[in-house]
Amino acid sequence: MSDKSFVRFRAISIVIFIIGAVSVVFAYSLHKRNGPQVRQRKGFTLPTTNTTIPINPRQLAPREVTHSKTIRYQRSDGTFKQVRIYYNANDEVVKKEILFGIPGQGVFKINNPQGPLEFLSSMRPKEQASYVRVDDGHGQPNFIRDDWVQGRQTYVLRFPDDDGGYVEMYCAPELDGEPLRTVSVSHGGVSIQEVLQITPGDPDDRVFGALPNLPVSYDLFKRKMAAMEETGKLEAAQAMKRELEAQIEKQMQHQ
Repeated sequence: MSDKSFVRFRAISIVIFIIGAVSVVFAYSLHKRNGPQVRQRKGFTLPTTNTTIPINPRQLAPREVTHSKTIRYQRSDGTFKQVRIYYNANDEVVKKEILFGIPGQGVFKINNPQGPLEFLSSMRPKEQASYVRVDDGHGQPNFIRDDWVQGRQTYVLRFPDDDGGYVEMYCAPELDGEPLRTVSVSHGGVSIQEVLQITPGDPDDRVFGALPNLPVSYDLFKRKMAAMEETGKLEAAQAMKRELEAQIEKQMQHQ
């Protein structure tokens, strides 16, 4: 499994997570008006491991990614930090990726201590991000079945890929829909990410710190927006454009 394929698998999971987070915020606004269908978000810490199993084993390049380890720190107010470290076959670190989610500021990714901060999506303020929709997943269009992971009930969502592969996410309702297992299948192989341990409660504030004071790049977000336009999803692309304009204006006001 090439480094490019492995990163593709993880990118799919990240995009799905971001889409889910935005949907939760929208659901909060809707259901707050229509009835008590939301509850306080839960805090937790989730360490996970990811392993790629290639269909056709071959000689690996020295810096080719074969597995990764991730830890996600989630606070009940919506703030989160996710640290993912990628390794080669010799268990040597190839790269490190950090995601920050800060209510009222946005979701950002950083791959290099010198920056930039990659803008991934906007994020609503704490009074909205602190609540999640009560949902067992059965009403979602990608729902296929129920299952169990680490003794927790989950609902499984399947996202088909254009090349015949798919991503299955095992989401835990009692942990606000957080995926406890993600299985990515393609012609090249299978990638499995699974939670090792579940620690409930808000993580220590010291693990979060402040958002690094680095230049912000919107290139990744713009590429996603262009992809939406190319595939004919014009309404979604326009929504992303409005989101981007609002985020840039907000950043200029804080400079």
